Amino acid sequence: MLGPLEDLLGTQTLTPEVRGELTIAHRNALRLLRLVNTLLDFSRVEAGRSQARFVPTDLASFTADLASSFRSAIERAGLRFDVFCPTLPEPVFVDREMWEKVVLNLLSNAFKFTFSGQIRLELSSTDTHVQLTVADTGVGIAAEHLPRLFERFHRIEDTKSRSYEGSGIGLALVNELVSLHGGSVSVNSELNHGTTFTLRIPFGSRHLPDESLQDGASGASESPGAAPFVEEALRWLVDDPVTPRLETQAAGAVMVAARDPMKRRARIVLADDNADMRAYIQRLLEPDHDVVAVADGAAALEVLQQYGADLLLTDVMMPQLDGFGLVRKLREDPLLNTLPIIMLSARAGEEASVDGLAAGADDYLVKPFSARELKARVQSTLELAHLRQEAEEQLAQSRKMDAIGQLTAGVAHDFNNLLAVVIASLDLLERRTHDERTSRLLKNAQQAANRGARLTAQLLAFSRKQRLNARPVDLNSTLQGMQALLHATLGGTVELVMNLQAGLWPAQSDSDQFELAIVNLAVNARDAMPSGGSLTIQTQNISASDSRPASLGRGEFIRISLTDTGEGMSQEVLSHVFEPFFTTKAQGKGTGLGLAQVYGTVRQFGGDVEIQSQPGHGTCISLYLPRTSEPVQAMSEPVNVDLSSPIPLRILLVDDDAQVRHSTSAMLSELGYEHIEAANGQEAIQQLHDGDGIDLLLTDYAMPGMTGMELCKQGLAIKPELRIVLMTGYADSAALSAGNLTVLSKPFTLSQLASVIINVASREQTIKLN
Repeated sequence: MLGPLEDLLGTQTLTPEVRGELTIAHRNALRLLRLVNTLLDFSRVEAGRSQARFVPTDLASFTADLASSFRSAIERAGLRFDVFCPTLPEPVFVDREMWEKVVLNLLSNAFKFTFSGQIRLELSSTDTHVQLTVADTGVGIAAEHLPRLFERFHRIEDTKSRSYEGSGIGLALVNELVSLHGGSVSVNSELNHGTTFTLRIPFGSRHLPDESLQDGASGASESPGAAPFVEEALRWLVDDPVTPRLETQAAGAVMVAARDPMKRRARIVLADDNADMRAYIQRLLEPDHDVVAVADGAAALEVLQQYGADLLLTDVMMPQLDGFGLVRKLREDPLLNTLPIIMLSARAGEEASVDGLAAGADDYLVKPFSARELKARVQSTLELAHLRQEAEEQLAQSRKMDAIGQLTAGVAHDFNNLLAVVIASLDLLERRTHDERTSRLLKNAQQAANRGARLTAQLLAFSRKQRLNARPVDLNSTLQGMQALLHATLGGTVELVMNLQAGLWPAQSDSDQFELAIVNLAVNARDAMPSGGSLTIQTQNISASDSRPASLGRGEFIRISLTDTGEGMSQEVLSHVFEPFFTTKAQGKGTGLGLAQVYGTVRQFGGDVEIQSQPGHGTCISLYLPRTSEPVQAMSEPVNVDLSSPIPLRILLVDDDAQVRHSTSAMLSELGYEHIEAANGQEAIQQLHDGDGIDLLLTDYAMPGMTGMELCKQGLAIKPELRIVLMTGYADSAALSAGNLTVLSKPFTLSQLASVIINVASREQTIKLN
């Protein structure tokens, strides 16, 4: 592998990009070779097959030369490097390649764990031994780890270092190689105060096998020397020469993206302490994404907290803060806890993957990986994150609308009680006034009150508190029957196009409310096309496998889409369009309740509303209504009731609002009905127990203490043949629909009250309340 790479690097026609990639491959191949050779050396030593060649050596000169190769890296890191190698009294028998590995491993280890202060290498002697000391002012080693320090593959977790890469056999190999020389290794260390390694080798050759002894003229060394150790050490430095340009560009891209929210490229933070891996991944992803690469988890956390990102790619083993610690901190951060994370690790196997996912990562990718696999994982994770964000935004918007709806329903209830008094009073006055001018003023007041009642009805539709006549509806037939109305609504400058799917399923809906919703949407579309255009209405069956808003689940629905060619809306406007009283129209041109009513009505049927729009590209609003398996039935003809004379009835009127109770009492008197009043449910129960001849209970629904529904249940227990009419300014539609109760919505007119009473009194009433 190395031969072809070196041949290619010697070619003069390579482009800078290709040469850079080959250089990275060659450098990592050399590193791989060193790791493999280390493993082979260790295996040979363990098996007793090491072919050592001990030659008399000027150990002071040889050791100083080895140490000098590390000086540039150590001083570049801002550390002091002291080397003391005085001339020894005699040559020392060593295997030069083994001694080289011992010295370079100890210096590499010291450099890896020292961030300030100094590294000192000293060679000294006694009468019988030569002694090598390598001391540093680094992070030190806890006492409990010292006994296992020379065990193969032993690593100390959570220790600050320049890199978490390593095989875990470097010190074990040093110990074995020194033992082959008849020597020993010892270590002294204090946490946060540095470490000192001391090794001792005897002078002379009597302790060495005769067959391993050679004179000074040894063969040429096959060792690659200090270069791989030093080059790797340089890669650990923050300002290594390969990646600062790339990382600076990426950081700039992050700042540009932060200033430009419309930027479509995903922003990815990459954390890996291997500079070559950072450069490789960055080069793969930068054609499609903005990448900022950092060398450890702490730097990644800082970048994420300052700029944010769309995705984090993180190695597991890193200095400062490892991948697991980084993921844990992000999941604890309320601003970053939903950030998609892919962990990269050389640890293979199901257990490693489970650990990564359990830590909070979204995906786990084992090194080595192919470029195609990395790109696919990144793309799929970004797409899933986008879908999740959309769903969360829809849920947040839905909750917001529900909260507004609860507030709106309470306001509408109070409005309806007020309007009930106003409309009832105006109705009674109008019947008793014969002066033309006064009658005209009363009619104006009645029109204003009725307009208030319609606005309140729209608020109840938004809050999903209106009472709907839910039944199977043929939406295609309904839309076809509305064509004349829609043409008149749109005017001559807007073309109406209908694409109605054949075989459309029946929908669970209320024909009147559906028609009102379509008219409201048509009016909005018309107003968005002042210079004309087209409105296309399309119906379509949506099966369980088709796309739909996330809130709908997997059922079957009918989609009714209205698409215009109008002005379109910005994202800011889209986020508010369904809120009551929100409008972009000029003052006096609209109430801002049309879309709120559409939203509330559709949601009350178990459906949803979806809107898509861009400025200058029109708007598409889609209504989703649930499919019903029941057949569509023809509408029954309304029954005409004679209101000219009342049916003899004794009525119990119950309402906690005194003004509403008094105005309703006046209306009953005007209609000629005998009646008694109660201010709450307890009073009404007492009246039912004490009073004879009560035929009909006319009660409010929402009352403190005992509700209207509870009063109905207890009233029927006292008098099973009792007829009941529930009055309500708003109520739970499901509760009112149960038991076949008759409901009179506030505010109501004199004629509406009369019609309901006569209808209830003139037919059999079967009420079943649980």
